[in-house]
Amino acid sequence: MKTNSSAALPGETPAVYPADEAIGFREVYALLGLKCKTGHTALNFARAGKIRAIRINARTIRYSKNSVLALIAGKQAT
Repeated sequence: MKTNSSAALPGETPAVYPADEAIGFREVYALLGLKCKTGHTALNFARAGKIRAIRINARTIRYSKNSVLALIAGKQAT
């Protein structure tokens, strides 16, 4: 767990944020309950701004697990 101590005021406990994890498109589909064999759907979600993409290199893209969970909860990725 990461803490954000700069945002805490004196006498307050710092906010605790769960660490984000980079996951592949198969894990995105497992979380969303989709059955796809290629990464096109996850890439389209990222291009539409629904989930956050993390480009590792020219061929490899991972996705933010927190943004996928936010999509499931009905929130927009930032």
